[in-house]
Formats: sequence, C-alpha cells, structure tokens
Amino acid sequence: MQIPCPVWFFAHRQTELTMDTPSPSPPPRIAVIDLGSNTARCVIFENLNGELREIASDREALKILRSITPGGALSQGASRRLGTTLARFLRTCQKHNATDIHVIATAAYRQASNGPDVLARLSRRTGIPISIVDGTREGTLSLLGALRAFPTVSKGYVIDIGGGSMEIVQFRNRIRTASWCFPLGALRTADAFLTSDPPTDEERTALREHVRSTLSAAAIPALEKDDVVIGVGGSIRNLARINARHHSSIPEPSRSSLRRKDIRTLIEAMTLVSEDQRASIRGLSPDRADSILGGATVLRTTMKFLKAKQLIVSPYGLREGMATEILDASPLSKGTDGIG
Repeated sequence: MQIPCPVWFFAHRQTELTMDTPSPSPPPRIAVIDLGSNTARCVIFENLNGELREIASDREALKILRSITPGGALSQGASRRLGTTLARFLRTCQKHNATDIHVIATAAYRQASNGPDVLARLSRRTGIPISIVDGTREGTLSLLGALRAFPTVSKGYVIDIGGGSMEIVQFRNRIRTASWCFPLGALRTADAFLTSDPPTDEERTALREHVRSTLSAAAIPALEKDDVVIGVGGSIRNLARINARHHSSIPEPSRSSLRRKDIRTLIEAMTLVSEDQRASIRGLSPDRADSILGGATVLRTTMKFLKAKQLIVSPYGLREGMATEILDASPLSKGTDGIG
C-alpha cells in the first residue's frame, strides 16, 4: 500500500511590513482543551486565512480514570487536581491571547457518576463552557483531524485509542458512515488486565481474548479493497516513535506507518522489562510506561480482527478535529452534552 504523506498545514506565514504599512491585527486564536482519561491537553491554534498553525501547547498526565472511586464517582482529590490544571491551561490561553476557548471531556467523565457536576462547578468558576462528548462525537472529531492530515485518503477506518476508550470510525468518500466506541482505552485495559510487572503471558492472553470478544459483538464490517486504516491518539503515536527510533534507516514518510508485525515485536520487547525500565525507552513518553502495553495490545488485536496489516499514523486527532470544525463551521457537532 502506498503511504499518503500528511499535509503539514501548520505552516508559518510571514507578513512584510514597511514604514507606511500599519501593523495588521493579529490573527484569531483558538484554544482547544481536551480533558482525557489519561492526559489533559491544551493546544492553541492561530487561524491564518483558513490555515491552522499550532503556537503553544501544555499537558498534564492526570490519569483521571484511576480517580474514579469504587462507588463510581470522581474523588475530591481528582476534582482539585483537575481544577488546578484547568486554571493553568487558562493562564496559558491568556498569555497567548486565545479568547475562543473550547473545553471537551471524554470517557472518564462520561463514566463518573458525578462527572457532569464536577465539570459544571468548574465551568461556573471559570466562566468557560465545558462539554462532555459522547463516543460518536469523539470519533467524529478524530476523523476530522485525521482526514485533514491525509487529504488524499477517501475511504477506510480511523482507530483512536485514548486512555479510557477506543473509537473506530468507518468512512467512505471522506464522510463518516459508521462508528463504534468501546471501553478499550490503553490505561483502562492495562489496569484491568496487565497487573503484573512485567505482565504475564496469561494476562496478555486474557486481554487479547477480551478485545476479540468485544469487537466480535459489534459486527464491524471487514476492510474493503483500498481501505486505509489511520491510527490516532497518543498511544499509537508513541508506538510509531518507538518503532522509528529502533529503525533509524526507515525513510520519511514511511515513519508515519506502523505494521502489525512491528507492533508485535514492540510488545514482545516491552514485556521483557519492568515499568520503570519501559519509562526510559527511546520514543516513549515516560508517563505512558504504565499504559503503553495495554494500548499496543488493543491496537494489534484490533488490526488483526480487521485484517489490517498496517496503518498510517496521523499527527492530528481530536484536538485538531475540533479546531477544524470551529474553523470550517462544520455541521458535525451533534452528540455533545453542554454544561454551562
């Protein structure tokens, strides 16, 4: 399969000024804050005549999914950490003059019984609306980001593995035709199944069987000829970086591809070492050392289920999709619970 090259649309543009030319007003800036189950992120984009340029970002590995109590509610400590992180993100927005701020929350907040109440309090305190997005909308935003990165891809699937959930989106003629959301996020599956350090063969087998049975119940159509599978999310990007670092001879743009057999090799290597040792693997963000094996196992099992031998890794995902939707005023905005 020929690997499409991503479009690096975050292009810099220079403006020539003369003594007689007044300084132009700064381009509008959009901030997208993504409160994920594993990591919270803030990305600020500049709108340059229809093109987006990332100008600043911040992140915090809150691992909020682990802060859901046995009773199903977010703990008070998690609420405080979330409030502190959101306040920091808003200071970043102020520093970079981003006034159009959009905050979305995903799987862990959908799951927590008090998730809407916690976010409503934060919304009142900050004056910023916060939306909990459902799985369909989360997948749609990831699709928008992925398709912006690969403008020549017309049909296939997007696989988005987050901390708490995995979304699979089927698209034809660059339009979403079906989507599925599963509780198969990297952090969720690692915590539920891979409890030994390093994980045992029995734990890994149990996780693979769980993924297969979950996907089988959803009756996802098999890949068609010329379908392209696009991978989205931090776990997949980290796997691609690890693979590229260990295969330095791979030329661009092939580094944006990830073969199923490569994922198997990475899994086998990472299960030979402890979590602390995984944290030092080249290409892996240290705060993903506890969840990367869950994400990798879910991804490889899903690809095998779909009979996909490889995928292309998108540099863009949910946040870029949200920014694209804002920029394009796309009608694909259903499936959101507004919290004001």
